[in-house]
Parts: sequence; C-alpha cells; structure tokens
Amino acid sequence: MVEQLRKTGTFTLLIDPALKEAVEEAAAHDHRSVTSLVEKLLTDYLRRSGYIPRYPGQDEGIRPQDLTSDNDG
Repeated sequence: MVEQLRKTGTFTLLIDPALKEAVEEAAAHDHRSVTSLVEKLLTDYLRRSGYIPRYPGQDEGIRPQDLTSDNDG
C-alpha cells in the first residue's frame, strides 16, 4: 500500500491577478488543481536548488549559498 503524506501546512499567497489567471490555466492544462501545481513548482525548484533531497532517502546536498570552488562539482 502506498503511504500518503500528511499535509498540514497552509500558505497564503498574494499575486497579480494576471499571474493567478495564468496559473489557473496552466493547472487546468496539466489536469491539476492550482494547489497541486504550485506545490509541484515549488518542490521542483527546491530540489534543483539543493534545499530538499532530489530523491527519497537522499541527503539534502549542498545549498547554493554553501558552494565553494572545492564542492561545486
């Protein structure tokens, strides 16, 4: 059986109405809710930026502000 993540965080976001309309259109095109699309976009960005692990069980990695010439490989 697949384990469901318990989601309890709430996030209020004030954005430009035109951006909201574009997000709603993109979510509908991707067959997602606006909440699901925003969560996916944030997750993808945070994974690429090293703030959260790319894969379950993986170390977080190095955050951009911690990069040096020795570990920027």
